[in-house]
Amino acid sequence: MIKIETIAYMAINTPLYKLCSLLSHPNPFSVLVSPKRHGHSGNAGGRHKDEHNIAALARSYSTEAIETLVELMRNARDDRVRGTAAQALLDRGFGKPKVEI
Repeated sequence: MIKIETIAYMAINTPLYKLCSLLSHPNPFSVLVSPKRHGHSGNAGGRHKDEHNIAALARSYSTEAIETLVELMRNARDDRVRGTAAQALLDRGFGKPKVEI
């Protein structure tokens, strides 16, 4: 028997296109828990085309996301929220600072 924690972990860590294809599969858990066979590529077909659509969908909300970050930076009650929003805006505008070792 599969524990609910295992199902939740698989649902979170499985790509969206794979979860959608499981809806019509007769035994979806066998697909999620089947181990990779020795000598076979785990990514023979390359990146799935649906992932590009998801990235484009996320980019379509970029203006709203930036406006939300600005709103949080200006009006959040908690200083930590305002600081995190400001840092996120700076990272997106100028790139994350390089860490020297």
